[in-house]
Amino acid sequence: TFIYMAAVPSIVFVVTALYRLPMLEAINALMMYLVGLVIALVVMLAARDFRRRASNLQQELVRISRHDSLTGVFNRGYVTELALREVELARRYSRPLAVAMLDIDHFKSINDTYGHDIGDRVIQKLARVCAESLRTTDHFGRFGGEEFIVVMPETGTTAAVECAERLRASVAAAVVAVKPQVAPDGARRMPSRMPQRLATVATSHCSRSSIDWPACSTGPTCPSSRSSRVRRP
Repeated sequence: TFIYMAAVPSIVFVVTALYRLPMLEAINALMMYLVGLVIALVVMLAARDFRRRASNLQQELVRISRHDSLTGVFNRGYVTELALREVELARRYSRPLAVAMLDIDHFKSINDTYGHDIGDRVIQKLARVCAESLRTTDHFGRFGGEEFIVVMPETGTTAAVECAERLRASVAAAVVAVKPQVAPDGARRMPSRMPQRLATVATSHCSRSSIDWPACSTGPTCPSSRSSRVRRP
């Protein structure tokens, strides 16, 4: 672009200089002109690099503001924003919408037994497994702690329950391996698994203008709500 912009003025300048000025003065003018072109090119490249860096920084700030730092999935604020948007669309066009909430059963015992680092790995594993099991049109985010939210547009009750069961089965089969530890009492602790008691999933077929997440997580929000839970044997 810069070459195209400078081509015509440069040709005009060279022709005029050679026609009107003595040879030495014309050469001197041409050298000065070339120096000016180089300076202009450097400034333009620097400005373009600055704009690129600013754009990348803005994109990174947007990503940080929307994603959970531990798991990389959407954070509570952004997934709630997406959910409210989907609720409004569902109400406007009379489309089905499902919301699923997940949490890790007895998560405190995992932290107490293996430590918070392993607890973080369990949360990351659950987030990764769930994200891989969902559709690209679904919205998945971390509500807080070990609780997660799934927003499923264009999904009725039957499909939502099937999705919840698929998530439950995927999470129950997941494993987080750690090195065996020896407790103070001498008991040997085996590697931690994502076990039979890991996930609680509740699905709701909703069409509301607002979402009360605590109500969703503690009980049914709509008459069509169901729940699926992996229980300890």
